[in-house]
Amino acid sequence: MVVVASFIHGGILMIPLPPNPPPPEPEPEQVENIPITRLPNPAPTVQPSPSPTPPPNPQPPRTLAPPPNPQPAAVAQPDPKPAPVVTPQPNPPPAPTPQPDPEPELEPESTDLIPDFPHVAGAVAGCQNREDCYAVPGETLRGVTHSLRDRLEAQGYQMQLRSDLGNDQGTRIYAVTHPDRSEPLFLSVFSFYSPETGDMARYILAQEPVEDLTQ
Repeated sequence: MVVVASFIHGGILMIPLPPNPPPPEPEPEQVENIPITRLPNPAPTVQPSPSPTPPPNPQPPRTLAPPPNPQPAAVAQPDPKPAPVVTPQPNPPPAPTPQPDPEPELEPESTDLIPDFPHVAGAVAGCQNREDCYAVPGETLRGVTHSLRDRLEAQGYQMQLRSDLGNDQGTRIYAVTHPDRSEPLFLSVFSFYSPETGDMARYILAQEPVEDLTQ
């Protein structure tokens, strides 16, 4: 029954339907006859000629600014290493201030009446408050006399004992002459002894004989 019903239902669907009737045509509108009036042609309009426009002032050429210097690409810097720990060093002692060189001591001008007088070794000038008095510690009258005689004679001088002068046992006075000198000089030699100082000799070369050191 189901098959028969399906067959009948399919046959009904295959029957063609009649076409739809076309819509009715509209009636033509009644057009009224309107009289046409011809208008006169308008006169041609003269357009004013445009006044010449002055050319624009030439602008100076625009100088293009140079492109900015390209910044170098940032380079990745390695991680900085930690700075080494510096142990502070003790401050060095201040440098000593340079001291000026001491001025050389000027030797006193010689007051000797004979140039390059052969003084006895160890003689000290300035005894008895006289610049021409020389003291010789530890020396005797005989030793000083022989030393000066030998050296003066080697320089061309002559020593002559003046027995009329200096009669004291510890005093000897000599006249010192030289061929180039017209006047003689006098060499006075003295000797002393004390338990405190021992032997001590003194001599003076002057233009006049010195018979007493206390004078």
